[in-house]
Amino acid sequence: MFLRFEYMMTRDRIREELDGVDKIIFKAFEQRLALSREMAKWKLASGNETCDPARESEMIEARVAEFYGIDPDEVKGLQRYLIEAGKRTQEDFRRRYHDWTGSVLLPQ
Repeated sequence: MFLRFEYMMTRDRIREELDGVDKIIFKAFEQRLALSREMAKWKLASGNETCDPARESEMIEARVAEFYGIDPDEVKGLQRYLIEAGKRTQEDFRRRYHDWTGSVLLPQ
């Protein structure tokens, strides 16, 4: 038995819309990683650590409250992924631009 709806998008149109949304998400993710590199510069220059557990918890809870229409576990999982990707980006920056003597080598 098939459901009948007055109006229903075609499968191809739905896929097209999903592809468009995915592109927006990936562009935003690319921007977020660039900002993570900027944060790595700031943290190196100011002597701060990559991890900030209090900030991470604050971000997760803020997103759950902001996007209350989405399953909280999905929101938490995505925010945790974004945080971890940012930390990996920051650690990569530290490895690339921090010499073995501990002095900071920031790119121009």
